[in-house]
Amino acid sequence: MTETNISRLVIAILHTGQSLKSSDIAGSLSQSLGWPVSVRDISAILSKISDKSKCDLGYFIVKVRQGNAFIYGLAKEALLLSEDQVYELTLKTGGYTLNQAISDFPELAQYIPRTPAPKFRIVRQWVQNAASVAPVSIRSFFDTLSKERNVELTVRYSNRSAVSLSASPKIFLLICCIACISLAIFAFLAYLFFYPVFVAGVILALASGCYIFALKYRSKL
Repeated sequence: MTETNISRLVIAILHTGQSLKSSDIAGSLSQSLGWPVSVRDISAILSKISDKSKCDLGYFIVKVRQGNAFIYGLAKEALLLSEDQVYELTLKTGGYTLNQAISDFPELAQYIPRTPAPKFRIVRQWVQNAASVAPVSIRSFFDTLSKERNVELTVRYSNRSAVSLSASPKIFLLICCIACISLAIFAFLAYLFFYPVFVAGVILALASGCYIFALKYRSKL
């Protein structure tokens, strides 16, 4: 039996809500399979699935030291997930994701450590189907890592490319205010610069017209 199959059996045992040592799980599997299962193999699997850096299920594994061993179990809220969903959280790619789990069961968010979110993010995106993406769109979404609701503004500037700006509502509003003020200042400076140029141009045009008219008038005389 492969490690993948054994991992699924370990997940099935944890999904019952029990908190067990690796030796307990190895003994249970040995009895049900009819052949000895190594405690070392079970320990390696439990160590892997409880490591947050290796799989998302690690956020929901409760690991408690008891003497020289550890007791492993699933968090109570994680039992709301199906056995298949729990297993897919151990996969690096594909299947059920951490974001989907948090979206389906918001109570799981308490196990995700709060991380300082950047003030805002600007990301360039590739557009696969330009018809499905509006030239300008805005949406609100929940960031599972920062545990905050963010606002994202996406601008498609070509058939293949778009740029998105995401930030918390307060920061997004601040950025919009700064952009409006900057635009107003730019317009005012442009007015200060171009208005005198415009007036000078009009005066020069009138003077040139008068001069040409005077030359024609003299030539007739």
